[in-house]
Amino acid sequence: VRDLAGDAGDLLREPIGAMLGALGDLQLALAPAAPGGADAPDAPDERLPMLLGRVSAATQRLSGLVTDLLSLALSEGDGARPDRPVDLRATATAAIELLGIRAVRGGVDLALEPGEALVVDGDPAALERVLINLVSNAVKYTDPGGRVRVRIREADAGTTTEPIPGAVVEVVDDGLGIAASDQVGLFEEFHRAQDPAARDREGTGLGLAIAARIVQRHGGHIEVDSALGVGSTFRVVLPLSRPAS
Repeated sequence: VRDLAGDAGDLLREPIGAMLGALGDLQLALAPAAPGGADAPDAPDERLPMLLGRVSAATQRLSGLVTDLLSLALSEGDGARPDRPVDLRATATAAIELLGIRAVRGGVDLALEPGEALVVDGDPAALERVLINLVSNAVKYTDPGGRVRVRIREADAGTTTEPIPGAVVEVVDDGLGIAASDQVGLFEEFHRAQDPAARDREGTGLGLAIAARIVQRHGGHIEVDSALGVGSTFRVVLPLSRPAS
């Protein structure tokens, strides 16, 4: 708990510091002219849009961190195995629609590949969060002109990577990729890659940890195949819905 609190504090310090600095500059920009000095200009200070933009960006980072911390806390659930039927294709479609504008703005081709509908037992909102986190990461770490594809298929039961019969969700990108050294602890809280290109892209380091906890709560597992400069495939395997007795 102490390590988690310390890491959260480190993440909170940067956006709060940025916000306080921008607010201080904003106060100076809005301050009236000193007595005996030059009259205050009639036109607004030209720095105002820039300063307000800094405050907005810092606020958005804080909001994202708080949302991820709450999602991390909720990802454990109450210990019971979720058992509502969840259509994975519908869930993936919802996640892609939510992130479609972000992909377009980033010049990334995002799509769900054709396939059969597969139903698992679970928590619909939680499994949608898994898809959102994985697809969001793929879009974030893929350069303009790149591709992100979501695939849903039945598991090839009995293989090393898919030991249980069930449904497989794969999020495949041709983005930055992840070095082998950075894959160690990848699904732990506040993990950040050492690759400078990846560190330049904002993130809380919680998205994959949240996804991993949710998948484990559903009796599944999550893994990654990746190489630096090649791209990444994140694979989730979940048990198929149990037939009613």
